[in-house]
Amino acid sequence: MGEIYRSFMGRLVKAHGRAAADALIRDAVLLAWQGSGSPVDDGLSPGDLGNWQLTDGLVGLGKIAVSRPDALKLIVTTNFDPLIEVALQRVGVPTRRRIITADAPISDPGPRATNAVDIVYVHGFWHGAPTMHTPEQLMFSRPRLQAAIVNALKSHDVFVMGYGGWDDVITGALESLTLDDGAAAEVMWAFYESDPVVLQTRNRTLLSRVGRLIIEGLFHQYAGINCHQLLPELARKLDSGRAVETTALVGEIPSGWMLVDDALITGARGLHSDQDLRAYFDGRSPDWAVASSSVVPSMAVVDQLCEPLLDWRSERPLWQFVLAASGDGKSTALMQAACRLAASGWRVLWRPHPGASLNPHEFLCLADDVPTAIVIDDADNCVDELRELADKMQRRNSLHLIAASRLADWRYANGEVEDFEQVEGRTISIGSLSRREGREVIDAWASVPQGLGQLAQVDPGEQRLERLLSAVASDRRSNGSLLGGLFRLRYDREGLDAHVNSMLDALERQGIEGSHVSLLKAFIYVSAIEVAGLDGIDRRLWADLLGIDVRFLRRTVEYRLGTEAATARAGGLVQVRHPELANSAIRLLLARDRGVELGDVYADIVASAISLGRQFDLRNYSRIVHLSTQLPQSLVSVGYLRDKAFAIALKAARASIEAEPALLVYQTDLGSLLRKAHKTKEAIELYGLVDEQVRNFRDWRRAAPGFYFDYSLAFSDASDPYSALLCIAAAWKFEAGSISRADSGKYFVQMTRFFLQAYEETMSDRARLALAGTARLADLAMISAQDHALCVANAAAGKAPARSGLSASQAYELVDKAILLLTRDRGSQTLPGYQTGELQRKTSHLLALV
Repeated sequence: MGEIYRSFMGRLVKAHGRAAADALIRDAVLLAWQGSGSPVDDGLSPGDLGNWQLTDGLVGLGKIAVSRPDALKLIVTTNFDPLIEVALQRVGVPTRRRIITADAPISDPGPRATNAVDIVYVHGFWHGAPTMHTPEQLMFSRPRLQAAIVNALKSHDVFVMGYGGWDDVITGALESLTLDDGAAAEVMWAFYESDPVVLQTRNRTLLSRVGRLIIEGLFHQYAGINCHQLLPELARKLDSGRAVETTALVGEIPSGWMLVDDALITGARGLHSDQDLRAYFDGRSPDWAVASSSVVPSMAVVDQLCEPLLDWRSERPLWQFVLAASGDGKSTALMQAACRLAASGWRVLWRPHPGASLNPHEFLCLADDVPTAIVIDDADNCVDELRELADKMQRRNSLHLIAASRLADWRYANGEVEDFEQVEGRTISIGSLSRREGREVIDAWASVPQGLGQLAQVDPGEQRLERLLSAVASDRRSNGSLLGGLFRLRYDREGLDAHVNSMLDALERQGIEGSHVSLLKAFIYVSAIEVAGLDGIDRRLWADLLGIDVRFLRRTVEYRLGTEAATARAGGLVQVRHPELANSAIRLLLARDRGVELGDVYADIVASAISLGRQFDLRNYSRIVHLSTQLPQSLVSVGYLRDKAFAIALKAARASIEAEPALLVYQTDLGSLLRKAHKTKEAIELYGLVDEQVRNFRDWRRAAPGFYFDYSLAFSDASDPYSALLCIAAAWKFEAGSISRADSGKYFVQMTRFFLQAYEETMSDRARLALAGTARLADLAMISAQDHALCVANAAAGKAPARSGLSASQAYELVDKAILLLTRDRGSQTLPGYQTGELQRKTSHLLALV
């Protein structure tokens, strides 16, 4: 494997240069990153330590270092990533880093903290330094570095693990130990191979180079060693009976989580600029700089969360769940509550992203010396883990929880506060904005240049407050969203378009790692979904559209869009932070060519959804694959002309057929759109071709009634009521069972319409009688008042005779005969024939209700 790696990297460097290799290493290292956005610099800032995913072996290494501080002084590694340092620093062990990619001694980087471990990177580092990969680089003689390694190792025992023994400076140093009579080092080498023959064969070169050490008994081989198993077990044995399994090390935090403490808050406070605050007021997700700012007001919900905890006396812990709509300030409230509790001496553990695992064992291992608050946003994705943790609490009254979720997502995840029987659970909702809070919001906006937006034109004082409260109360997305009120007040339509246009400019210039599309198109996909009337896009569908693994969405796309106030996660969906942003973005595509064609966007969405729907249960699947039928109205509402809106919808409908040609329902979607776009001739031609093979479609039994019903409307639009009557008769024929009251009303309305058309064309008494019969059935079938009124109006327009004396059987007979006689010579003969009594068999159950 090593040879393959070196060969590949050698070719990559020759073809694309060293920068390509460094970029590849960076991408590989970031696979372990679980935080939002990218790490700060090298990824070892206090706020970043909890965002790296560590293997069990690295976690075990950290425990060993803290258990035996004198046993570990120097680590020489060929790795490029910072994870060894992360593992050590997480448990409070300081590190000193030295990166050596040339031939140089191991220089002293400066003062050495007590118990610090020196980490020497001899093949480079992922950030701010080159990396070495090719055979020429690795085999290049570096005598000064090799001598420095020998000098550092010769009086210490050396433990080698996870290293393949390449022909490089480390193996050269070990060989030099065999020639140094003053060296007393013993080398313990852990080989992954368990078969002795395989071990000897694969490592023949290495073993020959350390022959003296082997002969003198200073080189010890250990076969079948998995460091991810050995190091955790070794950590337990070194812990001198302190039972690491049940008592956490001081300062340790669960893997993937971050500690909110004075260092984090102090470091973050004051980092925000006026531009950052304005962006936050414009909808950007909060960060610690914003949450700790004295400018950002603290809402009443923060007091509701903190005050009971700071005075808690019960034997059971308090678990609080903030359930509210999107845009109501949940995330800000959680971060502000975390800061307040940390300032009060609490241990506060923050889940930095929904991908961080919640391992109940790790939390139960925490020391009971101080009260602990577990703080989780988007808690709907860990309901089962929270139940497990609650079940194991066993009166751990110092382990409290603050969790937040959108109410709809919490319900979707079957979250019930009553299920947490071992804790004191309570639900907190974020109420409407109070007058005090409203004043503080306005003061905060006013403290930032241009922060008031359109509200600056309103007289200061109560008028501004009333405008804010009214705007928040009338927001349509969440029935009272602060974010919604923000958009209503800070921007008029022109101002919002200008704001969104600058955002689109910024997104257009940014690509996505591993994707063929820009960040702009990623945002347009989400906006297009919302304009079509859906509440967000399934993350798996979004990842498929972008051509990237769904696991990388958070780092490569979601965080970057969130910093532009563009998108937010809601359970398994991604949505635009407010519908007005989506409407503006889609509207602005009309004004400027950005290389994104909206018809192609919707075509991509439906085709991808149909493909993924064969593997996954996508959220909103049915609405997505049929969204073409709703597009014309939706696009016209945001400013598109009718013809342009229909052209986009037709492209999406054709994409559905191309993705799944075996379903009749997609043919009906296309035909219906053609008809509504006044392309009647094309609709009839399409339906005629489909009719010839209708029974070949997989869903024909279920979809045939809808197909023939819309076919009848197309014929009626073409002034051919006779073919329309045959089509609606075919729709009855293919109904699987009794027709519902709603559907029968629809049928009766269209029948009277078709009979009226036939009467107006021929003045036929047969059509007049049929109108009377159909209207009479409408009288008896208890259809909706609206449908009944339409039937009666059509009968009156066709001068139908009095119908009150007709019985049901007489009415059926009039309609039956009219369909047969009126269509006998005039209708299309290729349609399925109408059988006498078909209408009665399908609708007679309705009359039985009278």
